[in-house]
Amino acid sequence: MNHQTEAQLRSEATRGSRANELMNDELMLEAFTTLDNRLTKEWADSPVRDTEGRERIWLMQKLLKNVDAHLREIATTGRMANLQLEQERTLLQKAKQWASETW
Repeated sequence: MNHQTEAQLRSEATRGSRANELMNDELMLEAFTTLDNRLTKEWADSPVRDTEGRERIWLMQKLLKNVDAHLREIATTGRMANLQLEQERTLLQKAKQWASETW
């Protein structure tokens, strides 16, 4: 693995860790839940004829879900990067062990 690839994997792992922290943060969880509930209530309370208002609420809920999905994607990419880094460390350790036993 070259240094650029390793640096990229470490960066992705760090971003993934940060995304996990955000997704598990009490205030973030509260914010997402509160906003989703508020938007659902606004939609339910809106007049049927207010198509434009309902469309705006739908777009806000979609954006909220997109932010959540993006954070989950970053977290997943970070976990995969960690696995690749661990695999590389394991292979390197096995190679060193084999070399020390062989020579």
